[in-house]
Amino acid sequence: RQMARTHPSYSHGLNTLGTILFDLSDLDGAERVLLSSLEYNPGNTLAVCNLGSVMYRKKRLEQAAGWWTRCLLLEPDNPTALEGLRHIAPR
Repeated sequence: RQMARTHPSYSHGLNTLGTILFDLSDLDGAERVLLSSLEYNPGNTLAVCNLGSVMYRKKRLEQAAGWWTRCLLLEPDNPTALEGLRHIAPR
């Protein structure tokens, strides 16, 4: 937590690491790192949105929807969250 106070971009660094792990298909690692990012900065829209993508890929669709909905509360026009919710909406 002290790191976050002295280095405000630490949360963004964790988000970047989470994105890399996601791209490497280490979904458990990505989830863990992105959740850590939110401990330092709960308003990190990228991490919130990326958690939606992780949950979607893990086929945890209800959780994906929750993360993407939270993302839209922070950034109402976020294209990733909007598109993600469209993919899981009942037809």
